[in-house]
Amino acid sequence: MEFISNRGERNHFSVLSHLVTEAQEVILCSGWIDLGGLTLLKPSLASALHRGAAITVFTDARRTPSRCRRLLDRMQRLIHTEVSDKKRLHTKLYYFGYETTYSVVIGSANLTMGGLDLNEEFSTLMHGSIGDTHYQQIIDYFQQLTGVSSSA
Repeated sequence: MEFISNRGERNHFSVLSHLVTEAQEVILCSGWIDLGGLTLLKPSLASALHRGAAITVFTDARRTPSRCRRLLDRMQRLIHTEVSDKKRLHTKLYYFGYETTYSVVIGSANLTMGGLDLNEEFSTLMHGSIGDTHYQQIIDYFQQLTGVSSSA
């Protein structure tokens, strides 16, 4: 387990960018997203898509700016799912799957310029094996979100 803050070079932007670039499967789940944060991650997302990674982005339907929707829609093979449940999506959960292992970042950082770099944020980076108890809980959560959302 490792702790991440935005108080140094190894901030949320650098950690998430690296993990996106390396993973075979990427699931980014954030209640807030803005063009600044998306623009920071765009090169890593494009690189991952180019090498064949599967990428899904969950955002809150009420808090996804139209400029972000358009940018996500232009990224071929990226699945953007807007959660439109009665409850607002407030989750900040970032999953990175590999052949037999996974990494997950859980904490306070949204996919915004502030969350990835400028704000005081704190998260935990954990690792596990595909199929372990935590893996199953994470996958179950994403499946529950899919039940209350629509692909954009």
